[in-house]
Amino acid sequence: MKPTLSSLRILVFSSTMLFAASQAGASDLDVTNYGKKVPTTQEFINALDSNLSVGTRSLSDPAKKRSVSLGIEFKRNSYELTQSAQEVLNRLGGALASPQLSKHKFMIEGHTDATGGEQYNQKLSEERAMTVKNYLVNVFGIDGSRLEEVGKGETDLLDPDSPDSGENRRVQIINMGE
Repeated sequence: MKPTLSSLRILVFSSTMLFAASQAGASDLDVTNYGKKVPTTQEFINALDSNLSVGTRSLSDPAKKRSVSLGIEFKRNSYELTQSAQEVLNRLGGALASPQLSKHKFMIEGHTDATGGEQYNQKLSEERAMTVKNYLVNVFGIDGSRLEEVGKGETDLLDPDSPDSGENRRVQIINMGE
């Protein structure tokens, strides 16, 4: 049986939609990238609160999940938090415990650069995400069921042109909603 023109159009359309759905991921996020800057607790609230329209965010797509990309520092090849990482997490913890964000759930994504093996980087990113979650739960009393951790390893590099760049070693916090 020969395919008709309409059945070919349906096949092409379906394939296009499947490809687009598989590429969604990061484009579903409204990301604020603080890099090495240490944001205030209020800046965290503004960046993560899906009910706020602040600055250029009023133009952003309300269907996108609010996300913050942080340069959380860890000791090399370790998931131990540095003093500067704790400073950032203290401000983030204050934001997550605030009335504006206290009903929301968050995804904590750990990322690595591309140095080291793929399996090693995956495990390290998972341990880093878990360390951040544990810190927020233990220091701020945030309900652990509000925080889900995931390791991304060396996938989803922030700077794919420089896979070994320190920019790729980060933690991303995503507001998953209520």
